[in-house]
Amino acid sequence: MLVKTWKVSDAKCLQQIPAGMQPAIDNWRNEMKNNFTITYRADGTYESHMNQNVIKGKWKLNWNSSAIKVENETGDSKNSDIIELSANKYTFKEEAGKQEFIFEMIPVK
Repeated sequence: MLVKTWKVSDAKCLQQIPAGMQPAIDNWRNEMKNNFTITYRADGTYESHMNQNVIKGKWKLNWNSSAIKVENETGDSKNSDIIELSANKYTFKEEAGKQEFIFEMIPVK
């Protein structure tokens, strides 16, 4: 079910956002919703696009598909917890610094 191209339908920060930072978070969320896609391929590779930036790498699910590990071409890797994965929705939790984010993805039509 993961093998397709996904786009962000929503992104949420799980920690409290200081009021002064809320506009920056809102801008980031809108950028993600309008400009980010990721394609997972059956051969275990992925390609993400954000504006003109392209990142390629490898992906792998854990034994019960509750987590995904992605590693880009430079060797940087991230592990994310999968909250939901169906034909029409892919939701995962990811840490960035000391913040946790929930990303809700839908298939690109």
